[in-house]
Amino acid sequence: MSSLSILSQFPELKSSVDFAIEMSKELDLEPVVSPYLDERIMTNVIKEMNYKYSDLFRRYKYSRCVFIEKVLEREGRKNSNKENVLRFPYYGIPFSETTKIKITEKGTIPSKAITVEGTFRLSFLVYDSYSTLERKIQEKEEDDVKVTFQNSKIVNFDRKRSIFIEPNLVTKLLSAKENVETTLWISPRTVLVFPIIGMNVYDDNSIVISQESGENLKLHIEKGKAKREDVINGNTISLEEKAGIYYDVKTKKNLQKENIISGLIAKLP
Repeated sequence: MSSLSILSQFPELKSSVDFAIEMSKELDLEPVVSPYLDERIMTNVIKEMNYKYSDLFRRYKYSRCVFIEKVLEREGRKNSNKENVLRFPYYGIPFSETTKIKITEKGTIPSKAITVEGTFRLSFLVYDSYSTLERKIQEKEEDDVKVTFQNSKIVNFDRKRSIFIEPNLVTKLLSAKENVETTLWISPRTVLVFPIIGMNVYDDNSIVISQESGENLKLHIEKGKAKREDVINGNTISLEEKAGIYYDVKTKKNLQKENIISGLIAKLP
C-alpha cells in the first residue's frame, strides 16, 4: 500500500492527501511521503545496508549515533547535512510571491529546507492560513520577523517583535554566515507535498514556490529531479538517513505506521 493510500484513511489528512495526489500527478512524482511508510523503499534500503554494514551494526548496535558515524567514516564522509548549516528549530514560512528552497532531510514531516531566495516569516507556531498568521501577528500572539535571502544568504530583515521564539536564536539566525535551515510551513494542505518532493529529488536540489497572498500555489523542481527507479531503490536518501533507518529496523524500534501518522496529525494546527 502506498504512502498516500495509508494516509488517506485518516479524515484529518484528507485535504493534504488530495492536494498531494494532485501535485504528484502535475509534477510526475512517485507519491512517497516517507521511506518509513513505503515497504518497497524500506526493503531496498535494508538489503543494501545489510550487505555493506551488518558488521558495523554488530559492533556498534549499542548506539544509533555511533553506528551512523562509523558508517559515514567507512565511506570517508562526514555528516554533510550539518556542515555549514544553521539549523533553526522553528518555522520558515514563504512570504514573497516567489521563493526558492533546498529540501534537506528526506521523509521529515513537515519538511526541513534551506532558505535560498525570497522573503520568509519566522514563526513560533503553525497556522491554517496566511490570514490567521497575520491576525495572530496583529494581536501580538505571534512574533513579527521577516528575513530576505539571496543565494542562501541573508540580505535584509525586519525584526519588529521576537518574544515567543527565544530572542537569542533569532539574533543568531540574523547574523548567520552559514546557510539557514528551517522547518518549512505554508498550510495543512501542503504538509505532505514537500516531503513527497523531497523523496523525489537528489541532495543537490532547488524548488521554486510561487504564490499570490498564499493562494494559487505553484511548485517547480528547478534542479535535482530523480528518476522514479532511484526513488523506489532509496537512492534519493542520504547515507546518514539510510543508516538511521537500518538501525531503527534492526533494533526493532517502534515503527508502526499508525504511530508515525499520529505524530504527523499532532503537528497540524
